[in-house]
Amino acid sequence: MATKPVLHYFRIRGRGEPIRLALRVAGVAFEEENVTDRAVLKSDLDCFPFGQCPRYVDGDFDAVQSNAILRHIGRKHNLYGSTEQEATHIDMILDAVEDFRRQYTVLIYEKQLDEEAKSEYWTKRFDPSTSGERNGGAHMLYFSKFLKRYGGKFVVGSAVSIADVALFDLLEINIRLFQNHLGAMVFAARTCLRKTRMYFWFWLIHAQ
Repeated sequence: MATKPVLHYFRIRGRGEPIRLALRVAGVAFEEENVTDRAVLKSDLDCFPFGQCPRYVDGDFDAVQSNAILRHIGRKHNLYGSTEQEATHIDMILDAVEDFRRQYTVLIYEKQLDEEAKSEYWTKRFDPSTSGERNGGAHMLYFSKFLKRYGGKFVVGSAVSIADVALFDLLEINIRLFQNHLGAMVFAARTCLRKTRMYFWFWLIHAQ
């Protein structure tokens, strides 16, 4: 009997959440190994080659780095588009999500959710009037404009993909952080929310 894949990560959402969501959408039963000793990440470089997790083990397949794992799941479980162009557009979304997530991480861990930093982050990342300023490619308006190209239920193409997973997770963590700005966020990200929040939850419920 085949063993279930194992996700090694902390007991938080973090970098592990998009992987969990992708597996659930794909209908893959998996187990989690809670990482409790951070020292092992630096001492066991055979299991954690870059000194960090998540780590994903599926039979003989063993990988770290969250986006590499997410892409592997996409390729293996048909969540990577139906054409080469769709796969490339999915990669574009994943890279853009990563640019945005880096700024979110700075706000959480370096700025410690300082109120002034939160206000600056909101203005720089969500206010439509700031989309023309230097922002490292991390602005919600860019997602909204990009997604209008497809006009369907999903971020890329005619089926759910790891792009839906990644963008959904990015929106969720920001909505949790800025609940007082939810009305403005829906306005700034209305296309993203329409194409991920409602439809992704539909798929997620049916995948479990």
